[in-house]
Amino acid sequence: MSHFIGAVPSIAGLSGGQKGKLLLLHIVIESPQLLILDEPTRNFSPTSQPQVRQLFENYPGALLTVLHDVNYLRQVCQKIYRLDAHGLEEVEI
Repeated sequence: MSHFIGAVPSIAGLSGGQKGKLLLLHIVIESPQLLILDEPTRNFSPTSQPQVRQLFENYPGALLTVLHDVNYLRQVCQKIYRLDAHGLEEVEI
């Protein structure tokens, strides 16, 4: 067993994309009812985007996210709300 020591890198040593994939694995395993994510697609390569989008499209819980890509939001969300200094309003999809 000693040959496995040090074989798994620490999370701190992972790239942004690798950390994102680890987070997605955690989401799939734990399936929390609410996800709160800040720019969830930021660290994923363009080739990973379809899989990330599919995960969010099929997610059974609620997703609260900050994301500036309106087209991506429209593909993933059933309802979109905008919060600004004037309050909260639903945005047409």
